[in-house]
Amino acid sequence: MAQGFPELTAADLRQMSLSGKEREKYFLDRVLAQGAVCSWGLGEDTLLWEDEEGNTTIAFWSHPEFAARCYPEGERESGEGPIVISLDRWVNKVLPQLRDEGIRVGIFPVGDVFAVVADPGVLLRLVRRMVKR
Repeated sequence: MAQGFPELTAADLRQMSLSGKEREKYFLDRVLAQGAVCSWGLGEDTLLWEDEEGNTTIAFWSHPEFAARCYPEGERESGEGPIVISLDRWVNKVLPQLRDEGIRVGIFPVGDVFAVVADPGVLLRLVRRMVKR
């Protein structure tokens, strides 16, 4: 088990080959069910990506293993790894901060392809609605 996350099953790993919308749905369902999300970085410093339009973007995954698959061992900087963020912190601190800074949210990239790149304000409203259900 990775940092309190359940082991990924073969069905979980198959999600990597799905369309962007299907990966987005899987991501949101998992994050809400487990109460945590992952990014990648060094300590508290999250690595920035760039989306296809050149926007500064931070990638998020639903499991540390998905994040690690985007950063093969030989390509990682010393000390880099998954950063686990509680759902509460992600919704109440991280997404509002990204919205205020104009940084986009890249959901569940596989390789260097995001499932979707979202406006953090729009994503924040969606996640808050989903949490209330």
